[in-house]
Order: sequence, then C-alpha cells, then structure tokens
Amino acid sequence: MTLNELKENIAASPNREWLQSYELKINYQNINYSTTLLGVVNIYSFIIDQSDGFSKLSPLPKELEEVRMKFINAKGSLLQLISQNNIAKATWDSNLRFISNTNNQPVFLYNTTEVDFLIKVYRERPEYYNGAYEYFTGSTQHANNKAYLTGYLLAYEFDSKDFSSIAERKEAEKKSILSIRSGFQEKLGNAEKEVVEYIAKSNQKFEEYASKIDSFKTEKETTYNDWFQRNSVDFTKFHTASVKQIADLEVLYKEKLKLEAPAKYWNERAKKLRTEGYWWLGGLILSVAISVGILIWVLNKVADGTFQDIFKETGSAVKWSVALITLISFLAYIIRVLSKLTFSSFHLVRDAEEREQLTYVYLALQKENKIDPTERHLVMQSLFSRADSGLLKDDASPTMPGNIVDQFTKK
Repeated sequence: MTLNELKENIAASPNREWLQSYELKINYQNINYSTTLLGVVNIYSFIIDQSDGFSKLSPLPKELEEVRMKFINAKGSLLQLISQNNIAKATWDSNLRFISNTNNQPVFLYNTTEVDFLIKVYRERPEYYNGAYEYFTGSTQHANNKAYLTGYLLAYEFDSKDFSSIAERKEAEKKSILSIRSGFQEKLGNAEKEVVEYIAKSNQKFEEYASKIDSFKTEKETTYNDWFQRNSVDFTKFHTASVKQIADLEVLYKEKLKLEAPAKYWNERAKKLRTEGYWWLGGLILSVAISVGILIWVLNKVADGTFQDIFKETGSAVKWSVALITLISFLAYIIRVLSKLTFSSFHLVRDAEEREQLTYVYLALQKENKIDPTERHLVMQSLFSRADSGLLKDDASPTMPGNIVDQFTKK
C-alpha cells in the first residue's frame, strides 16, 4: 500500500482521530538516536523509508539484512492493525516494539554514518566487520582474534576521532543534526495530521456533491420519463400517420410510373400532330391559292372571247366542259380533304393535351384521396378511349370498360 492510499484509508476510517494522535517514541541508544513519531501516517512513512533505504544498499551483511526484514515485518503488522480497526494502544505498542525498541536492542538506520561505515568495512575488509559491528552494539562475543580487534579499533577511531577539538565539533554537529531531525519528525507528524484532516474534509465534501449529483440525476430522470410518457402518444400518432402517408405516396408513385409513359406519349403526339396540322394548313392554303389562280385564268379567258371560240363546236364544248368540271371537282375535293385533315390534326392536338392534363389531375386527386372507384373508372375511360378524328362518319369508338383499364394499370 502506498503512502497516499494509506492517507485515504485513514481519512475514511471511523478511528481517524485516534490514528492521527497515536504516538510512538523511538530510542536507539547504539546510534544515539531518539525521537517521537506522531500519527500512523508518520510511523508508516518512517518504516517505508528505512525498508526501502536498506533495500537500495544491497548486498548487506547478515545483521543489517535482519534489520531490514524487521522493518518490512513491522510494515505488515501496521497494515494488519489498520485493517482490523484495532485501537488498543497496548496491542499497537506490542506489534511495533521493534520500532520503539523497548527492549533496548541494537537498531541501525540506513541513513546514518554508522551504517555507511559498517557497509564500507564489510565490502572492503570483511574480516574486520565483526569487530566494528560489535563496537556499535556493545557486544564482545567474537573477541578472539587480531582481525576482530582491528575492526573494533577502526570503529572506535571512527566514533571518537582521538577526542580532538575537531572530533568534539563533529560530535556537537551530530547532536545538532539529531535535534533537527527530531524536530523535523515532529513537524512532519503534524503536517501528516493536517493532510489526513484535509483528505477527510475533501471526502466529506465529495460525498455531499455526489449526493447532490444523484438527486439532480434522479430529478432529471423523472422529468425525462414524464416528458417521454407525454410525448409517446403523440409520437405514436405521428408515426402511424407517417407510415400511412408513405404507403399512399408509394401507391401514388406506382400510379405515376404507370401513367408516365402514356402522358409522355400524349405530349409527343400533340407536338407531332401540331406539326402535321401546320403542314396540312399549308397545303390547304396552297390549294386554295391554286384554285383562285385557275378561277382568275378562266375568267380572263372568258373575257377575251377564247372560250366563245372553243364552245362554238359541240364536240370541243363537251370536251372542255368535262375537263373544267373535273378540274374544279378535283380542286374542291382536295380543299375539302385538306381542310378536314387540318382541323382533325388541331382537334387531336387539343385532345392529346387534355388527356395529358387529365393524367396530372387524376394523380393530384389520387394524392389527396378525393377520388372514389366510380370516378376512377370514368377517368380511366376518358384517358384510354379512342378520340374522334372527324375524318369519318361515326368515327367515335365505344368507350373501354373501366374494369379492363384498371386491370391494365395494375400490371
């Protein structure tokens, strides 16, 4: 567990005040170090700092490795006490007795000059290590050879510096540093307490904000559900109407596709018949002009006496009479036929245009659903019956049955 995670757990713990006020006095006589750790966070920080610090100095001699493992075990004991919500001071003191060193056992800290000296001796002259180590612990169980004595004297020299003035000044500085460290530990404990208090207040505010957000969410969900229920009926009606309108438009589109080709045919036929009508009209005008010219020529001949000479003889008179009558009859017939063709073409043009417009009117009525089956039959009969061209007598054909036309348009 990280230090930040521990702070959060303590801030949320019901025993927060007790965990912040718990004190652990430390007294390591072998290295002249003593202080008071205030608050579980400060104690945990001290333990992690020592265990991680010793781990970075690896490899370590056996005695210092044992110290490192004891710090690691103390870390596990502290976390177990927190998880059990145990606030019995005696239990805490018993599980953390290695840290407080109530039995006055030799304890070393990784960031002291004694540990630096011991590790240097262990790595450079390992045969002197036992003597140097037992000097700092006050033990003499290995005092049986010269190497032990040498190591002991090296540690003594490191610790005393011949009691010179410089050594005395260094000792004073060392005590000053230890005093500063103790003050720093105290202030650190107060700072950690303030941090935990701040985290606790932050968690409380967060819970209040979360409660407000949940209330706001519930309110908005209720508002949305009410709105959805109010509009679901309107949406259902709109959807039903839209589906029906789409179906009607599909039917209308199919009808349009069915009648699009006839409407196009009638449009093109109207253009073609109009062109033919103009041609027939031109022929009619030309025929009338020729007839008028012939009539003027005949009148001129009658005026100058030409026909009087021709009709003096009976045979000649009969011949020219037949010729003139035939010519006049032929011109009259041509004029009559051309006039019928001209009027018939323009009549059929108008009929084709009306059929085209009737098609669009039928589609419009179909779109508005304003046409019943009977009227539909009548419209279909009008659209697909043959037109009277006017060229023949009784030219109009019988109207087509409506049901046959309907079957045709449904294909």
